Amino acid sequence: MWNDNETNSDFIDYQHLVNAVTSIVNNVNLLPCSIGVFGDWGSGKSSLMRMVEETYLGYPVGQVHLV
Repeated sequence: MWNDNETNSDFIDYQHLVNAVTSIVNNVNLLPCSIGVFGDWGSGKSSLMRMVEETYLGYPVGQVHLV
């Protein structure tokens, strides 16, 4: 069985996806919104979400809600 460990490091060149997600979240004209992340097992979905989450660390509580 393969290990499936998410990471905060962008080993799979997902920065363009992180930028896409954060640009939607940061655009008040698009809120509220739901963003779906789909992909095969091991394709980097959890890593993408961890990189997005890391972008918002340090923001005031209540300003960004990641579920």
